[in-house]
Amino acid sequence: MFVQGQPCKGLYVLESGHVRLSTISREGREQVLMTCGPGATLSELPVIDGGSHPYCATAVNRSSVFFISSDKLHSFCKHDVNCAVKITGIIAARLRSALGMIEELSFDTVRKRLAAYLLRAATSEGADGKDPVVQLPTSQEIASQIGTVRELVSRNMSQLRRRRVIWLNGRTMHVLNMNALAKEAAGLTSDSSR
Repeated sequence: MFVQGQPCKGLYVLESGHVRLSTISREGREQVLMTCGPGATLSELPVIDGGSHPYCATAVNRSSVFFISSDKLHSFCKHDVNCAVKITGIIAARLRSALGMIEELSFDTVRKRLAAYLLRAATSEGADGKDPVVQLPTSQEIASQIGTVRELVSRNMSQLRRRRVIWLNGRTMHVLNMNALAKEAAGLTSDSSR
């Protein structure tokens, strides 16, 4: 949809589908910030401050978006204080999320970040029963989302599998022990690797 550093011309509102927000380092390494679903807004910050896009937005699947030009959005906000308050709230939520990600990347081990990612996937998939089943992306995509490299994702997945926390069949993950996965995500296990 747009790339990091590109001038921002307006606000995007995701009607359907999913969009991945990510930044790319000079070396070409991708850090996924989040994946947005229907109802999400994209590019609020550069619309307000007039800067360029701080991240890339890539459609994960077939997606439909509404576009509101910066001029129209500024006009809406001047005439409707609720619009301005809503945009401010969205930016504040993004900032809070970014601060959480900075803290996680700075202080948490790869194992803890991976377990937290798997726990979120297991609970957000709406899987029924005590042993949720989740379709995972590739190890490289997971690595991009948790701020590490594919090899460490594979190594830590193998350790979780050996400890019978999860079971893998290709990219299908069965969570065998939600309590153990939650403890891993909270950093309450003694064995951890970076």
